[in-house]
Amino acid sequence: RARAGWKLGYCGTMVESNYLLSTVFPFVGVFLSNGLYFAPAPAVLAAARAGTIGTLNAMPHSVMAISTIAWVGYSLSVPNLYIALANIPGAVAAVWYVVALLPIIPRDRASERLAVQAVVVVGAMITMVIWLAIVVYELSPEKRSFVLGLYGSVLCIILFASPLSTVCSFGMDALDPDVMQILLCKHA
Repeated sequence: RARAGWKLGYCGTMVESNYLLSTVFPFVGVFLSNGLYFAPAPAVLAAARAGTIGTLNAMPHSVMAISTIAWVGYSLSVPNLYIALANIPGAVAAVWYVVALLPIIPRDRASERLAVQAVVVVGAMITMVIWLAIVVYELSPEKRSFVLGLYGSVLCIILFASPLSTVCSFGMDALDPDVMQILLCKHA
C-alpha cells in the first residue's frame, strides 16, 4: 500500500472507482514510458564504447533529461506514484545518455555539443525558476500542479518533436531505411 497522501489512481477523481483506469492503465503506462526512455540505451552504450557518436543525435536525450525531471516534479506535486515510477528511471537514463554522449561529439560538430549543453543548462534554469516562483508566490497545490503539469506537457511535445533535429542535422539519409519505408508506406 502506498504511503499516506500518495494516490495510485488518477489524481483523486471519480475515475479511481474504475480499476482499469485507476490501476491497470497507469501500470501499463509505467512500462511503456520506461520502454520509451530505455530504447536508446543500446545505441548510446555502443557509441560510448566505440568512442564515436556517428549519426546518433544527442539532442533528444538532453530534452528527455529535462522533460522527465519536470514530470518527476509534477508527480511529487500531485502526488501520483505511477507518474513518478514512469519518469524517475527515465530521468536517470536520460542524464546518463547526455553524460555519455557529450564527450564523444566530435570537434567538427561543436555547435551540436553547444546546443545540447544549452538545452540542459537552460532547461535546468527554467525548472528552478518555476519552482522559485511557485514558492515565492505561494501557489496553492492545485495551481502548483497545474503549472508543473503544463511545463511537463510543453516539454513532452518538444521531446516528441526533437528527433526531427536528426533530419535537420544529417538529412533523411541518417534515418533507418526500414523505418522510412514503413513511415512512407513503401513496401517492397
